[in-house]
Amino acid sequence: MSPIPSIPQSHTQSSIQSPTETGGAVLEESKHSQDPESVAENEDHERPRPPSTPSSPLLKAETFPKDKYCQHTVSQPAKELTPLEEPACNMTGESPTAQMTLQEASEVNYRSLQTRNEELEERYAELWKDWKQLGEDLSDLRANNQPLGQLNDTDLIPSATQLKYNISNLSQQWPGGRQMKNAPKEVQYLPYLQSITPGYRTLLNDPDRRPQIIEAFIWRVLTGEVFGRFHWAGEIAPSVGDLENWLAAITESDPSRYSDLRMWTSKTTELLLETLVDQEQEPSGYLGRLKRGIVGRILKALRVPENSKQGIVLQLDDILDRALELDKEFSQQVAEWEWHYAEANCEERLVYDQNLMVLDGLPKKKGQKVVKLVVSPALVRRGDTKGKNYDQETIGMKMGVSCKGF
Repeated sequence: MSPIPSIPQSHTQSSIQSPTETGGAVLEESKHSQDPESVAENEDHERPRPPSTPSSPLLKAETFPKDKYCQHTVSQPAKELTPLEEPACNMTGESPTAQMTLQEASEVNYRSLQTRNEELEERYAELWKDWKQLGEDLSDLRANNQPLGQLNDTDLIPSATQLKYNISNLSQQWPGGRQMKNAPKEVQYLPYLQSITPGYRTLLNDPDRRPQIIEAFIWRVLTGEVFGRFHWAGEIAPSVGDLENWLAAITESDPSRYSDLRMWTSKTTELLLETLVDQEQEPSGYLGRLKRGIVGRILKALRVPENSKQGIVLQLDDILDRALELDKEFSQQVAEWEWHYAEANCEERLVYDQNLMVLDGLPKKKGQKVVKLVVSPALVRRGDTKGKNYDQETIGMKMGVSCKGF
């Protein structure tokens, strides 16, 4: 076994600084003598080494004892210099510098949002002002472009007054007929009779009070079966009525939209009438069946004798024609026209109100008067031709009442 060659001291120092031998170990025999020829041979075979690079990491020599005769020297990379340590983190894991940065960013973001909010509020105020002005312009436009068929009170009230006169005149001519004891339960219009007064049979058998019951009964039938039903439109009447009732239910939760409902009713009436004229369709067949049915049920409820029916039928037919025509005119109006019945108070009494009612005769007693019988309803107008003021009521025709007992 050949001896390990010894490396001269100068070469050892060079190898320590050379990057080509980083991590390599150069063994140096310190206590054993070396053969001069071996040393020369090693010097001849050793290649020249490049100069050390300044940027290379420094190497540090460390020795490890192996035994008492030899010592190994190991070349290792020197520890790199560490940069300055960052400041200690806080409890949240963020350094104070980062925390300040987040706080500043939050403040900047808050100021930006606050500025944006102020801009939006200004824009909202401008839009609200424009929207309000647009609403006023639209109201003026509607007022200047009214649907056709708009009538004044002086046009409608006389028609209603004439209808009332015809009904009163017929009730005065109504034949006595047989004594009414118990109306048959299958009579369809029996609820209208019962709604007049519980003692309607007694008054029908009284010649002096019979006309009032007849008049009140005819009015109840007209307000329940004719007015507000769009019968003048013919076969399409039920569909139009259902649609208006559906829209009316919506406006109950939003009274501000009642003007839109009245405008819709007026415009729809106008379109329906134009369509009937253009198509040359007359709802005479539908109206004929309607009138015959109403007249027959009235006669059956009041038990009119056969020999007296002819004259009664003709007058009832004329009354129905006037009522249908008046209902068509009401439907064309932007203002609402309604037949109104007063309601009893908490004591189940209806107190006479001279602003709303008219008596059938002068009262015999002074003081508070209690209404015993409502003969005819009041005609009330809500709103005006411009589609405004629906919270204001105007009495077009007072309610006919009687305070006479029975």
